[in-house]
Amino acid sequence: MPRNHKNRVLPAHGGFRRQITALCAWPECSKYHDPGFINGPIKTNNPSSGTSSKACLMNVFCSTGPKSHKTYGAPRITADLHDEGIDVDRKTVAKSMRRQGIEGISPRSWVPVTTIPGTLSHNIPDRVKRDFDTGALNRVWISDITYLKTNQGWLYLCVVRDGCSRRVLGWAMDDTQTTRLVERALRMAHTLRRGVLDGVVFHADRGTQFTSDQLYRVCQELGIAQSMGRTGVCFDNSMAESFWSTLKNEFYDRRWWATRDEVCGEVARWIEVFYNRQRRHSALGFIPPVQFEQDHARPVRSVGNQQVA
Repeated sequence: MPRNHKNRVLPAHGGFRRQITALCAWPECSKYHDPGFINGPIKTNNPSSGTSSKACLMNVFCSTGPKSHKTYGAPRITADLHDEGIDVDRKTVAKSMRRQGIEGISPRSWVPVTTIPGTLSHNIPDRVKRDFDTGALNRVWISDITYLKTNQGWLYLCVVRDGCSRRVLGWAMDDTQTTRLVERALRMAHTLRRGVLDGVVFHADRGTQFTSDQLYRVCQELGIAQSMGRTGVCFDNSMAESFWSTLKNEFYDRRWWATRDEVCGEVARWIEVFYNRQRRHSALGFIPPVQFEQDHARPVRSVGNQQVA
C-alpha cells in the first residue's frame, strides 16, 4: 500500500473523523495483504509449500470482507481462518488488522428505549428470570419490537428468536406497531417449527402489544406460555436488546434508507441470508445459528470410548 495512504482522514457518519488506512480496502485483495502476517508462522492442517499457505490465507482474508458485510473483527476472522485449516491465533490477526487500519463494526453505547406499559388482563409472570438459554431448542422464545427510520417515515420490526440457537424464527414489519405485528411474527415462528411445540415460553416486555388480550388468545391457541419481564427493567429482555444492537450497528445504521419497501426487502435478506445462515455468533462457538441447530439436532453415537456426531 502506498505510504501516503497511511494517515488519510475521511469524514465518517455522524460528523466524526477517524484515521484510516484501508477501511475501503475490504473488497480488494491487494490492499488487504500484510507481509508481516503472511510471512509469519502459519500452520495448516494439510501441510504444503509456503507459497500455497500464503495463497490460502490470502483467499480467506480477501473473501472475509464481502462475506461478513465488512463487519467482522479479529475473533470472527480467526474463526474463518481456522475453518480453512489455517492455525493462527486471534492476537496475530488483530495485530495484522491494526497495521492496516482495518476494524470490525463495534456496538455504540447502548441507550435503553422506554416501553409504554400495557394493562394486563391476565396474570402473566416472568417465567424466564433472565435465563434465556436453557440449553435446548424451543424452550424460550424471545420477542421485541424496534423502529427503523426511512425517508418515508418509521417502520416497525418485530422478531421472535430462539433463546438457545439465537436464530430469528419469525419476523414482521409494518408502519404501525400493533398486536397484529407481533402475531404475524409469532405465527411465522410457529410455522417454521412445524407446530411441534412442548412447553415453549414466549418472553417479551410489558409493552401494550404483548399485554393485549388478542395476543393472549393467540398464545392459548398455539399452546405457548407467555412470560414478561418487569416494567421498565430492560435487562429482563436483554437478549432482544442485544439483537437490535447487532442489527443496527452492523447493518441498518450504515446507510440511508429511502422507502419502506426497500427496508422490508433488505432487512428480510439480512435476517434470513446473513444473520441466520452466515454470521458467526460468539455465544455459539463462532458458528451461525442455523448451523448450530443442525449440529444440535444431529444424533450422537458411540465409537469406542468416544462420542461422535
